[in-house]
Amino acid sequence: MVELHNVKKTYKILGNCVNSLLDLLGEWLPKPNKLPKNYDAMRSMLKDLGMKAKAIHACENHCILYYEENEDLIECLVCKTVRFKLKATKDGPVLTNEPCKVLRYFNLDEKLNKMNYIPWISEEMMWHERAQVSSEYMCHPVDSYQWAQMKMKFPPFAAEGRNFWLGISTNGFNPHSVHTLSWSCWPVILVVYNLPPSMCMNYEFQMMTLLIPGRKYPGQDIDVFLRLLVNKLKNIWHQGVQAFDSLKREYFTLKATLMFGIHDFPAQDETRSTHLGYGSKIVYTNYRIFHKKRNPFRDKTLLGLEIHEHKSAPVRLTGAKSLEKLADVHYEPGKLVVRKTGKRKRYRSDEVEGDSELVTGALFKKCILWELESYCSLTIRNCVNVMHREKNFMEHIIYTIFDKDNKAIVAWNDRDKLKENKLHCGEWKEKKTKKGVEMVPLFVLSKKEKTDFCEILKDLKVPTGFSSNISNNVNMEQLNLSSLKSHDYHVIMGYLLPVLLQHAFPREKDLGTTLQQVSLYFRILCSKVVSREYLNQAKWMIAEAIDVKHPDWWVVDHTPRVMTADVDKVEIPGRDSFQDILEEELHLRKLLEQKRLPRSKK
Repeated sequence: MVELHNVKKTYKILGNCVNSLLDLLGEWLPKPNKLPKNYDAMRSMLKDLGMKAKAIHACENHCILYYEENEDLIECLVCKTVRFKLKATKDGPVLTNEPCKVLRYFNLDEKLNKMNYIPWISEEMMWHERAQVSSEYMCHPVDSYQWAQMKMKFPPFAAEGRNFWLGISTNGFNPHSVHTLSWSCWPVILVVYNLPPSMCMNYEFQMMTLLIPGRKYPGQDIDVFLRLLVNKLKNIWHQGVQAFDSLKREYFTLKATLMFGIHDFPAQDETRSTHLGYGSKIVYTNYRIFHKKRNPFRDKTLLGLEIHEHKSAPVRLTGAKSLEKLADVHYEPGKLVVRKTGKRKRYRSDEVEGDSELVTGALFKKCILWELESYCSLTIRNCVNVMHREKNFMEHIIYTIFDKDNKAIVAWNDRDKLKENKLHCGEWKEKKTKKGVEMVPLFVLSKKEKTDFCEILKDLKVPTGFSSNISNNVNMEQLNLSSLKSHDYHVIMGYLLPVLLQHAFPREKDLGTTLQQVSLYFRILCSKVVSREYLNQAKWMIAEAIDVKHPDWWVVDHTPRVMTADVDKVEIPGRDSFQDILEEELHLRKLLEQKRLPRSKK
């Protein structure tokens, strides 16, 4: 019935046509059967499933929601934009009853109660209480430090094993994978971490709570739409919801807490940086602080620098210190709000030898999730997904070693700026051409090495379901790769990169070893079972890999700060695949396929 309802909404089929289809299906099925007789009876069945969404009008420029005290307004209080669409007529524009933007909210209470309706699901929801926590390996967030920390801080909540441990996820994409449309959907779903690893990330057990459609993506104004969900989470945390446990056949007060977010928004982590003029890139100047205290790369003589690095890595801000810095931050939502431009304020620690520099960053907005009591107690609040990090990193490597978009010229013209900021640059070699002598970087593949790289990918055979057919994306005539998807980059980075570069850089062994270390780093982060010992080794390994001989194309786009932060966000909240937005995007699409809604006011 759900699939038939989706077909009707997608292709705008009339109700009489659905009645005819139901009559035909009733004749095919053995009798007696419980197939509804008409479309009205089918709709009444769907209402019992609790799939009804509450439509809430919103300002077209994301200023306010027409909800509660603003429910009767006709125009926005901030930007004065009318609430409903205008229709052009002979007598001029006429106000219609169709809203400009509609937010759809799915009742969270009903979704939480449904997880306890079926006895076997209710039993699996108690898995986290029965799980044996490992101190050496992580295969679920229950093995993480953050889970144990939350249990210590909130004992009454942890005492009830039927309470919900949630993660919030959101991402935007074009509906039905049609990229030519200027239309986006931003679903907000909640992930339930009570379940075992085999069920935790299944889309059947994930709950879509908000759907934000429209031509304008919410961006930093998403807090306006999250207001409904945050109010409900606060109510569930403090007062709870009356729920029925079908396994124990009893009523209990259900509560829920938010563990972390899974989204693309940047975290409040930042170090000193500068802007390169020619390549329009950002360089992080103090990347050597992420090495161990006695690491030889801290010494100025080894790298030919002027300054010996003696500072330690930044310390992550606690919830209390973050709130202290956010106390004076004021952010007014809305697409038409004129914001101040210019450089963001950067905080610097005391220039005392041995002191740790606090991670502060450019704080320009206070997230609405800070209103949650448990959110302030979290060590890691924002899980920047490794999938996008890995895709960007692998894309940068391919563009650099294949010298696409004149990456070598950009690196050469930025050398003076790097030296001005007391950063060492890689070695270059002279190459004789018809135009004269040119400087060529050592990290660019030769024509023969490019041919070997592409031939291996072209002839590659992988098991069914392992990856897409990457050979279709290889152009042997131009010796380049094109139209690779995020999962293709993941496969190349984690599994194929050492093989593809096995014969590359014969005179630059350090560079080949560096690329193998980067591949191993992402392989460790994306493992199904993560070793804490391997994570700590990967943290120092990636910091050293950036410094080996050719940093002028590493420090431009990616830094040890970003990479070591990824290790922290695996070790503290739990294994990274449970915070991977790649899986979340797949689940979001499946949820939307099941709950296709028309764009009209209905």
